[in-house]
Amino acid sequence: MTFNKILVPYDSSTASDKAFLNALKIAKISEESGRNNKQNKIITIILLHVLQEIPTPISYSGTPLKSLSKKNR
Repeated sequence: MTFNKILVPYDSSTASDKAFLNALKIAKISEESGRNNKQNKIITIILLHVLQEIPTPISYSGTPLKSLSKKNR
């Protein structure tokens, strides 16, 4: 089985480092398999940088966020 694109979610953790290394191994195996089948395909590894969700406060300095958005209109 060969792959053209491999998506790797990445968040700088040890687990995501291992996932990236595994993606490199899979890409190399796919490339070798493609050569055996006389195909010259480019294999793309896409890193998706994942960020932790930032909680949004219900209010800002005691003023509800809904009130702030109405003032800016």
